[in-house]
Amino acid sequence: MYRFLRLFSSFNLYRRPLIALALLASGLMPMPFATAAPGRGTYQAMDYGPVIAETIRVDWPEGNTALKGLAVRLDHGAAMVFDTDLLRWAAATEGGWIDLSRTSHTSYKGSRPASTEGEVVFATSAAPGWARGESFADPRPGGRGNLPKEWGHYRGFHRHNDRVVLTYTAGESTVREFPHAVRTGETTVFTRTLLREGNPSPASVYVTRLPPDSQVDANGTRLLEVINGDEKLVIALAGVEEGASLRVTDDLRVELDLGEISMNRPVRLLMARLRGESAAEAVRSANRALDALPDPFTTYTRGGPNRWEQTFRTEAKLSQDDEAYVVDRIALPEENPWGAWMRLAGLDFFESGGRAAVSTWNGDVWIVSGLDGDLKQVTWRRFASGLFYPMGLAIRDGEIFVLERSQITRLHDLNGNGEADYYENFNNDSFVHPMAHALCLELDSEGNFYFFKNGNRVPGRVPEHGALFRVSRDGSKREIVADGIRGSNSLGIGPDDRIFSSDQQGNWVPTARLDWVRPNRFYGYRPHGGDDYEVGDFEPPVVWIPHRVDNSTGPIVYAGDERWGPLAGNYLVGSYGQATLLLLLKQEVGGRLQGGVVPFPLTFESGLVRGAFNPADGQLYLAGMKGWSTLGPSDGSLDRVRFTGRPNHMPTAFEAHPGGVTLTFSEPLAAEPPPLENFKVERWQYIYSRRYGSPEISVEDPEREGRDPVDVSGVRLSDDRRQLTLEIPEIAPVMVMSVNYRLRFADGGEAANVVYHTIHRLSPEDRETLRVVVGDTEGRVVAEFESVAGEDVGETGDGPPHFALGRELFEVNCRVCHQPPGQAGIAPAMEESSWARADSAALIRILLHGKQGSRGAMMPFGWMDDEDLAAVVSYIREKFADLEKVEAEEVKAVRDSTADRSGMWTEEELRELFPEE
Repeated sequence: MYRFLRLFSSFNLYRRPLIALALLASGLMPMPFATAAPGRGTYQAMDYGPVIAETIRVDWPEGNTALKGLAVRLDHGAAMVFDTDLLRWAAATEGGWIDLSRTSHTSYKGSRPASTEGEVVFATSAAPGWARGESFADPRPGGRGNLPKEWGHYRGFHRHNDRVVLTYTAGESTVREFPHAVRTGETTVFTRTLLREGNPSPASVYVTRLPPDSQVDANGTRLLEVINGDEKLVIALAGVEEGASLRVTDDLRVELDLGEISMNRPVRLLMARLRGESAAEAVRSANRALDALPDPFTTYTRGGPNRWEQTFRTEAKLSQDDEAYVVDRIALPEENPWGAWMRLAGLDFFESGGRAAVSTWNGDVWIVSGLDGDLKQVTWRRFASGLFYPMGLAIRDGEIFVLERSQITRLHDLNGNGEADYYENFNNDSFVHPMAHALCLELDSEGNFYFFKNGNRVPGRVPEHGALFRVSRDGSKREIVADGIRGSNSLGIGPDDRIFSSDQQGNWVPTARLDWVRPNRFYGYRPHGGDDYEVGDFEPPVVWIPHRVDNSTGPIVYAGDERWGPLAGNYLVGSYGQATLLLLLKQEVGGRLQGGVVPFPLTFESGLVRGAFNPADGQLYLAGMKGWSTLGPSDGSLDRVRFTGRPNHMPTAFEAHPGGVTLTFSEPLAAEPPPLENFKVERWQYIYSRRYGSPEISVEDPEREGRDPVDVSGVRLSDDRRQLTLEIPEIAPVMVMSVNYRLRFADGGEAANVVYHTIHRLSPEDRETLRVVVGDTEGRVVAEFESVAGEDVGETGDGPPHFALGRELFEVNCRVCHQPPGQAGIAPAMEESSWARADSAALIRILLHGKQGSRGAMMPFGWMDDEDLAAVVSYIREKFADLEKVEAEEVKAVRDSTADRSGMWTEEELRELFPEE
């Protein structure tokens, strides 16, 4: 039987509660509806526009995955999926679009790529959509990436309201293609209208693959009827009288031969699964419907009417805190008629300032205006949609560039109506691996682009991941700058085009490391780039950041505007995991950069991911989102960190030198030197190994976990009292030395803070440098993973539906911290956890609200729905404690009874409620 498959998902993961989208009290254009709609974040609620870019799986033929897919929504509940790597239509479906239920579009941390939805009418195998000469053989090494550009190359698509026109090259010709669906009686007819321009040459197009046992009735060479069981598929050619024909190959591939006469004239290809009508009737009706449309290649490529006419005004809450640096919070247009989920993932300002573009993780770009002064006129306008997880955005010469997983896209507003009409492929030379991220997008002084392809979710055998990339100003050239990067979501380029990034703790990254990234260097993540290096041989970071200070780094921004006060001239580091901001204090000794980070006394509503200084007011703006574990409670945020002109009590510089350390402040300290008891200095190290992260390890006794105290013998103040020196006789190179202080200033202010500093050298002449502690040689190595890095580490096998779902959610969300015994992650192994064996209500509370533990904080997972949480709890209890499953009703009862709880549980609270037996 022909594989007309119904792929409706039987459940939707992470479904959010229903909400009513109300009118905004903005004074601007109201929302034109008054009915309840599903909550933000669900597939049903969000209007993505006519295209969603995603990795899209099709069940047939085998291996049919469009890694760089465009799911085009057509009329009459039809859809088609275009593969921009291979220039083929991977599938066409009726009765659905694509299933996003397990993707990051509908959850905080997706577990699967998208898949087709509805009934598959026709599909192709993973092969070029256009022949080179007479060959359709895949020329790509390993079957990955784009076709060679001389073979064919995707250029982009035009959007005219809900109509889409694709453009690409095939050989020496430029092809424009209009996909469409028309309804004739009970039959949906899929149409491809092709226009070739350029040098005339013969060409062949891959149309569809036929299933085994198909019987083909060829009515000449322009109409095929395919019988497979009770189903009949018709494929017809229209629009030209000669020079084009259909054929079926021995391996049941349908191909379209285009002769020279088909140049510069539209060719129509029609395909339908017949329901009642004859093939001739369906073709005639479809052609009449197409004839009634305007010419797609002149009408739909010039920019169309507004699809999103509303502009929204949101309020800003200015901080009244009496501090030097404060946070002003700008509300997001979370309630909007399209159900757009406002998880901000990219941010940049237009050159004139006051206006910014932001991207969201769900694929939007919005223009934000009024970002200056008192923020009383902040307005939002949707500009683009359907992008492939755009985790980076940059503006150059007034043009918006967005980093998708599949490409860098340049967005064009062709008719000046405030919406993108042409989504241009600026560069798509990078590979896409399912579930791998493309992160950040920054410009150097010459207008070249930089971004990351992460390595932590990608097997080492897959090339061109775990690296920083550079794309030339004109988009023609892409190259690897540096590799050995696990999963950096941090990129900052400052004066002299000096590049800084921070990699995330994990395998081969014992704790977050902030790096000065230089060309052709290896940064430690061995699965991607480590084959040519001995274990432990990598470029050392500027600073190792303790896990509790920053477990997942976000933006790195150079504060180059003097209007930002005494801390201007430094780099700022946003924490996604902790939803906080850090100040980086650099020190260069003997050509080596080392430094420390100091936390600002500021918190944010969401995990920080991107930042930029506004040319209009000279202040720092930070965009945030919740997409994986973070202490930030909100789904998204936009904040301004403003310098108020009040005295600043944070250090402006920190230096380690023989005999001690010196802190520099912009404000003078109190006249009397502070007593020694106001200071606490400690040091420790980490183990570099294949394990996930590392505990803090004593320097004096590497067999012991913990920190070593460091004696401070004296305190000195400079004559102007802006520099404070701690005398530390035993100071030496170390991975981390913390300096905890309490100080009083001449203005009467007080400050308590901690500097976390890495010391490579103490003086240019000092030959003693910091050495990396490698687990294999220090007797501290744990059992290594047996699987290839980036592949699933969890078990396989069948089980009850709740067990399989619970296992999947556990592996995706919990396994990175709760490693098996002997592979000790940053949290206890579940086999050794008493809470896995405790009352189910205790475990539910921990997952709902999180828990403060002795080794760090466990993030809350209350965003999961009751069924998913019940599946995870049941899996933990059955797998690790041999206890019975729990039902969703029990989760709901605990959720309702603890609904007013706002913080994490502590060990003491839980033990009081659930004493150990």
